Amino acid sequence: VVAGSITLSTHYGAASIKRVGSDSWWVGGVIGTLASYTNLTLLAPFTWDAAGDAADYHQPSYTKVDDVVRLRGKVTLSGTHADSSTVNIKNIATLPVGFRPAKRKAFSIFWDTDSPLRFAYCLIFVQPDGNILLVTAPDQPYPFTEGHFPLDQIWFDLAL
Repeated sequence: VVAGSITLSTHYGAASIKRVGSDSWWVGGVIGTLASYTNLTLLAPFTWDAAGDAADYHQPSYTKVDDVVRLRGKVTLSGTHADSSTVNIKNIATLPVGFRPAKRKAFSIFWDTDSPLRFAYCLIFVQPDGNILLVTAPDQPYPFTEGHFPLDQIWFDLAL
C-alpha cells in the first residue's frame, strides 16, 4: 500500500492500519466490539464448576467471528468413574446450526483428574451434527474421580 489505509479482520474484531509516512504505519484499535459468547448447555455428567481453579476460566461457551467458531471455558467430568464405559466417547454439548463444521474436527486437549491426580491428554471431536465428544486418554487409570479439561484450544473455520 503506497498511501491510504486498510482494515484487517481478526478473531477479535477489525483493526485499522494507516500509512502515515514513507516508512511508518499507524495501527488503530479495534473497530467494533469483541466477539460475544453464548454459554454451552452441558450434558450430564459434564458441568462447569466455578470453584477452585475453574474460577480462573470462563464458563464453557462458543462464538463465531466471520467463519471461525471458537470455544472457551473449563469443563468438569463429574463423579467417580469405574471404567472407560462410563466416560469414553461421551457427548459434552451440542453446537447449534450455523456453528457446526462441515467435516469432523479433532483436537488433543490437556486433561487432568483429581483422584488419582494425573495429567494427560484427551481427544475432543466436534462433529458435523454439532456434538462435541470426549474421548479420554487411552492409558487413563480407573477408577478416577472428576476429570477437567479446557476448551480454549478449540477453534475451527467453517469454510474448511
